Amino acid sequence: MSGVKAKLQVGSVVEGEQGPLHVRGYLLFKEWDQEDERFYMWEEWQLQGAAGNELWLELDHYSGDVVLYEPLPLAPGLNPAIMAPGRVFELSSPTGPVSLKVKSMSQGVLVESQGQTTCSLRPGETMGYAEVKVRTADGKSFKATVDSHRLADTVVYRRRRLGAAEQKALLGQVIRRPRSGRLKVNRTGFIIVLVLFLTLHVVPALLRRLFSGPRRPPSGSSTSSGTGSGSGSGGTSYRPRPVYGGGGRGVGK
Repeated sequence: MSGVKAKLQVGSVVEGEQGPLHVRGYLLFKEWDQEDERFYMWEEWQLQGAAGNELWLELDHYSGDVVLYEPLPLAPGLNPAIMAPGRVFELSSPTGPVSLKVKSMSQGVLVESQGQTTCSLRPGETMGYAEVKVRTADGKSFKATVDSHRLADTVVYRRRRLGAAEQKALLGQVIRRPRSGRLKVNRTGFIIVLVLFLTLHVVPALLRRLFSGPRRPPSGSSTSSGTGSGSGSGGTSYRPRPVYGGGGRGVGK
């Protein structure tokens, strides 16, 4: 499993608040971003409960986010061949009619897989997916993802991001901490460096200036209130650029 980063193993069992979950397999995908001119990677793990319930975990290699995907019990009716951003589809569910509005669409290429999952793709084949907004009959809305394997086997998944505490509750362990945790470490290191710089350079300079007293002008010179050569407004200012450039991708299971 050279390409995966989640702390999971195919064939193992994890246990949390939903009981034991069997890790059936994983899929590793890549997607080309034309704006950033690079591939973005993500992995998907299929887990199954004792009652046969299915769920997927996605780990985004760029952001470090872990997202839970649970299949929605919606009646068939989505035709991936005619899906497009902005289109709205009306479907039925056990709790009443729902509408799905397509927000964006993309696709990923399967790089590698291991174990036995319900995905019928082989390495090198493409999975299309769409990010949608689901609105129920009572007015509630949430985000979901529609998967399409070769324009067939279309499944709708409800998505929910899992922080470290939520991963621990669901799985009994943390499979990956989000990137924000590493950024906090970097920020702490920056603060330490800043404090050292102020202590070693800025503070001594201020103390020397404070206790050295006023400087006398050289003999023979005179001070004038005329138009001296001050710093003026002819200097230049510098605005640092953000560390990260264009945004990453929004991915689905």
